[in-house]
Amino acid sequence: MRIFAILAVAAMLAFHTTNAKENAVELKTPQTLELNQVNDWCQEGRKPGWNVPDENGVYNVSFQVHLFCQHTFKIQPGKKYSFYAEVRSDHEIRGYLHAAVVLCDSIRKKVPAMSYVTAPVDTMTQLVQPATEKQNFIIVKNNPKWLELYKKGYGVVAFNAKQDLSDLPNSKYSTKITSITPEGENLKVTFEKNLYEEFQAGTNVRLHKTSGFYKTIEYVFPNKEWKKIGGVIEFPAAAEYFFPCIIFYGPKEKTVQIRNLQLIVE
Repeated sequence: MRIFAILAVAAMLAFHTTNAKENAVELKTPQTLELNQVNDWCQEGRKPGWNVPDENGVYNVSFQVHLFCQHTFKIQPGKKYSFYAEVRSDHEIRGYLHAAVVLCDSIRKKVPAMSYVTAPVDTMTQLVQPATEKQNFIIVKNNPKWLELYKKGYGVVAFNAKQDLSDLPNSKYSTKITSITPEGENLKVTFEKNLYEEFQAGTNVRLHKTSGFYKTIEYVFPNKEWKKIGGVIEFPAAAEYFFPCIIFYGPKEKTVQIRNLQLIVE
């Protein structure tokens, strides 16, 4: 069951090009890298140059867009990285546009977001009783934030979690939570599939993002005014490479413009 979940995420990530994986860039400090050339970006499943920017350097995108930077960057300890772009639309858009990042490990393999995107507040708690690979639930000490955040898309449990987040990215995470219900003073957390290994009572656990392949830096609803979107990228300790991306889920008939994409290292 665990393998199935991993394969599903791997298939989702497979569209980033081999060229980007093989040619990692180590940036100078300080540096602002302008990413506005034809071969700097590619949409899922297409070759670089799929959507050439117009004479003003503007990309026009619509519907479901995974706009991936075609350069993979090495993370240098102690450096600060920021990614920005400007976005707008002539239409009223109620779909989110994300300035985001995909993280990679030491061999430049994409790291699933559910292994490192934690809930926005402290959700640490512990198993009340042991859990085996033959059951599809756990009993945890009640953390009042769990029910609230589960409804907001944080529906995966990471095991052997550490308070200082030094376990991130954490590969020991569950399949999707299907329910959280009171169990006396505790909570019963039920999953889609059985657990994949045994965990002892007292094991630290934490809520993570349910799914996905990217970490959002900032998101907006585009409107008629150009808006700068982005910010500082926060990396887990074990991430070694990354590439920025723009993610847009909106109506097929409505177009968003994107320009002035840049990566800053300080």
